[in-house]
Amino acid sequence: MLQELIDDFCGVFGRMIQLVNIDDSAVLGNRAKYIGASDIGKCGEQAVMDKVSKPSHSVKTLVRFLRGHITETIICKALDKTGVHYTTQVEVVHPDYPFILAHIDCILHDKPTLDESTIMVVKEKKSPKALPDEPYDNQVLQVHYQMGLLQIKYPHAEITGTIFNLSVADGEYIDFGPYKPNPTIFASLVEKAKSLMNCMATGALPNAEPSLLCGCCDHKIGCSAYVSDAPPVSDDMAEKVRIYALLRDEKNAIEDQMGIIRDEIIFFTGHRYKNPVGDKVLSISRTADGFALDGKNLKAEQPEIWEKYKKPKSGHVKMEVL
Repeated sequence: MLQELIDDFCGVFGRMIQLVNIDDSAVLGNRAKYIGASDIGKCGEQAVMDKVSKPSHSVKTLVRFLRGHITETIICKALDKTGVHYTTQVEVVHPDYPFILAHIDCILHDKPTLDESTIMVVKEKKSPKALPDEPYDNQVLQVHYQMGLLQIKYPHAEITGTIFNLSVADGEYIDFGPYKPNPTIFASLVEKAKSLMNCMATGALPNAEPSLLCGCCDHKIGCSAYVSDAPPVSDDMAEKVRIYALLRDEKNAIEDQMGIIRDEIIFFTGHRYKNPVGDKVLSISRTADGFALDGKNLKAEQPEIWEKYKKPKSGHVKMEVL
């Protein structure tokens, strides 16, 4: 193995990360047999497809999963310094429907054990690359699912919940909440869990629910919401498109104005200039003349040379808002 690491560290790393993910997932049991908190906030079709097809994840995605474990370690180190009682990875199960359960990241409580405690705070931790301005709806539903199950198990306790976001990339953090158990919301989530489990048993698929999260779904190809020529767009995505078009128009107007001013300045200074201007330094220079390769003609007239020296070039995604 040492020699393999020396010869191909990246290849070994990728394979080992897959094994790390298998070990980390083992504590969650067979996820195809229950509806967890992370399932309840998903699009119904995605939740069922995840359990039926068990999508394989790229190393990039698996590293992103591990970022969550790093976040949890940091949070626990901070909590240890407070002296507050807390318990991690708490499993709570619905007494009437054993397939309805949740693994709660962390619970703060006022007594040494949960059974003794009368105050409990569910902490759902998230590890985004950049902090969101507000919590995503699916995350809020996760917390309500967890609080509802916890309230059933500990009816005597005062329960609240928050969503703690910590970006390990830049150290920014924010805590959304607090949320309180809501019997109406929880009842609707229980019904959704029962419906999802019924789909698992019958092989049916629930309706897809397009949202901003469609972009990171492993099942978008073949999804029922994207089989038509004009797939539905969620309200939040439509708003993103509107804002993008507005910013693009503003950017074009600013660039046009900058171009006019740039031409006026160069007309005044000429092509060589460097001097302080107010609290700035204005530097203008002209690059040397050069040559560009006429690839189109080279390919047509010297195809052998073109084939010998051509290099692969990655394509790019083009987006237009008309």
